[in-house]
Amino acid sequence: MHNIASKGHDFVEKEKERLHKMKSGNVNGKKLTEFLLRLNILSAYE
Repeated sequence: MHNIASKGHDFVEKEKERLHKMKSGNVNGKKLTEFLLRLNILSAYE
C-alpha cells in the first residue's frame, strides 16, 4: 500500500503488466503462486 500511495495509481497498472509477463515465462510453482497472490492483491486497488 505504501508503494501505491507514493508512486501513484500508475504503479498498479505497471506492476500488473510486469507480473503478467513474468507469469507467462518459465517460473516454478512456488513463484507462480506468489505472482498470482500479488496479482489478486493488486486487483483490489483498481
